[in-house]
Amino acid sequence: PEHCSATTIVFRAIDESSPDENGNYQPVAIKLMRFKQHFERELYARKWYKLDDDYIVHVVASYPKEEQLSQWPADIGETLLSEAQEQSLTKDQVEKMFCVAMRLADRNMFVSLKQERFAGRNFEAVKEIFRQLLLCADHLHRRGILHADIKPLNIMRVDSSWKLIDLDAACQIGKDNVCVKYSTGYCPPEAIFVNESRSIAMPRSPHAIQMYADKCSPLLAHASFDVWSLGCVLYQMCSREARPLFVVGQDDNLSTTDEDSVDDNLFQLEAWSDSLKARKLQQIEDPMARNLLSLILSKDPFKRPALSRILSHPFLTGKEAARLPGSAAEFDLFLSYRVASDLYVAQALFDRLSAKGFRI
Repeated sequence: PEHCSATTIVFRAIDESSPDENGNYQPVAIKLMRFKQHFERELYARKWYKLDDDYIVHVVASYPKEEQLSQWPADIGETLLSEAQEQSLTKDQVEKMFCVAMRLADRNMFVSLKQERFAGRNFEAVKEIFRQLLLCADHLHRRGILHADIKPLNIMRVDSSWKLIDLDAACQIGKDNVCVKYSTGYCPPEAIFVNESRSIAMPRSPHAIQMYADKCSPLLAHASFDVWSLGCVLYQMCSREARPLFVVGQDDNLSTTDEDSVDDNLFQLEAWSDSLKARKLQQIEDPMARNLLSLILSKDPFKRPALSRILSHPFLTGKEAARLPGSAAEFDLFLSYRVASDLYVAQALFDRLSAKGFRI
């Protein structure tokens, strides 16, 4: 396998059904999936919302066919997936699983960050990659879709373009609840439930909502969820060691206990504070990047900037700004007046307000 997780296993393959003009076969990635609902989300998000291949890696083929899907048990892939991680799968076993084939990308961002060493060094590359990711997310949001699992493993470089994969967590903005599938290391604070005694922390998944129905409310899909995840990716690209905002374990999930580390667990994420954010941002050398990250990584989801505003930030545009967003103003008030007729009134206002400590 090229990749294994708790819900998927990925193999490299070639598509013998579509040779190019030279007779060469196209390389593809075969993704075997554990859960039926993830498979359905992966397919239907692309089909119903007509997602563009410029932003989302195209699915070449899928199995079972849509007309056969109702006959497939929802949990049939569960046992087979665990077996696949220890031994080779047989043809019979594979034919019982949910499967999509996508064009094989050059590499994912996780590998690129580790091997190409542009993080925290080549900021022109960081800006261009992040700009492309913003456009990918914007493409989804304009069609009413939240990706809900943006992270380095789900960002692929195809030729020279960066695109998103894995729509098995995707949901409708304003209609569906998030955390059907999740990677808590890239989830925002509001996606985490902590009980009153602060002894239990978990994502607001259907399982958590069922267990703590009177306390744990579902989280409605909102664009700010993806904005936070993009901020986590930007943080990693701006760190010289490509260090993530939160150090994660298997499947990019955080520890569920409050003992393993100081900062990197679900309790710390849920209690995200300005002081913790400031401490994390000390690792980012570029002041413009640090300012943008401070805005994106706001605990209040409604204070996170929209994608269009992020695209216009000086970090990405390169334009000089008199004052960066969120930074303190030099003056409290500006007086505009007509010199010929209002000079004395303006002077009186200036003197009185200045005497009260205002900066005019």
